[in-house]
Amino acid sequence: MNEPQHKPITETFIRLAYVFQALHMWNKPDVDNLHDIWQRGAPTPNSIIRNPIHYDPRLPQKGNYEARIVFPNMLLAWARELARKRGVKATDEQLLGMLDTVGAIFSGDVKERVIKGR
Repeated sequence: MNEPQHKPITETFIRLAYVFQALHMWNKPDVDNLHDIWQRGAPTPNSIIRNPIHYDPRLPQKGNYEARIVFPNMLLAWARELARKRGVKATDEQLLGMLDTVGAIFSGDVKERVIKGR
């Protein structure tokens, strides 16, 4: 069965994790799997790591910015599996639609959630 092609997603890991928190519920293995998917994408040209010592894209760090091009089919497979595991019935469009909230959530003064220890 062929997967439909979706537009690539460009996002930081923290924002991506925040948007999908309703699915992963900050469960460390689920967040780690999301991080693995995010890492497989290529960094965007505007990504810059000014402080590479102890750099961790899962934590907000002053001077560092790394967004990656996320492969939507991999992200969708991860989201489908978590939705199934949590008993959530959602279409692919609804799962990918969660990404539309990124701009709304982060356009104001909302602080990014730190994943540390979760």
